[in-house]
Amino acid sequence: QGGSAVPVPAVSGGIVITEVQIAGAQNDNDFIKIYNRGSSAADVSGWKLRKKTQPGTDYSIRVFPSGSVVPAGGSFLWANSEGGFSGSIGANTWSTQTLAKDNSAALFDAAGGLVDAVAWGSGHVGPYVEGSAYPTNPGASQVLRRKISGGVPQDTNDNASDFEL
Repeated sequence: QGGSAVPVPAVSGGIVITEVQIAGAQNDNDFIKIYNRGSSAADVSGWKLRKKTQPGTDYSIRVFPSGSVVPAGGSFLWANSEGGFSGSIGANTWSTQTLAKDNSAALFDAAGGLVDAVAWGSGHVGPYVEGSAYPTNPGASQVLRRKISGGVPQDTNDNASDFEL
C-alpha cells in the first residue's frame, strides 16, 4: 500500500530512533541511536540514515555497512567521527556528517522504505517527521530521547508526544 505518510516498521516490533544529540562538548559531537523493539535481531545492513536541514536540503548521514545488526532489545549507534568522537562513545558506525538546530533525521530500510523519523525545532521546510516536530532544539550535551512506555520506547507516530529533553 504505497504512499503512506506514516512509517511502517520494517521488522516485527519495529526499529525506532531513540536518541539524538546535535552538540556535545564540541559542536560536532553528534549522534543518533536506534533501538530494536523486536524479539529477534535485525540485520540493518544497507539501511540509510538521512537528514534534512531547515530549508529542506536532504543529505545522507550514513549507509550502514554489511554486517550491521541491532540485537533484540538492543541499540545501534551512529556518531560523527571528527576528533575521535565516534570511537570515544563506542559508535557502531560513523561519518563526518553533522546535525544542527531545526533539522530532522530519518531511517530507511535497504529497499528505501521509511522506517522512522524525527524532527526537532521549528521553521522546517519538508522535514522528515512523524506528526509534529519536537518543538525545542536540544542544547549542548542535551539528548532528545524517546519516552519509555511499558518498558519500551514509545512510538505513537508523533515526535512532539514521543520525545523529551
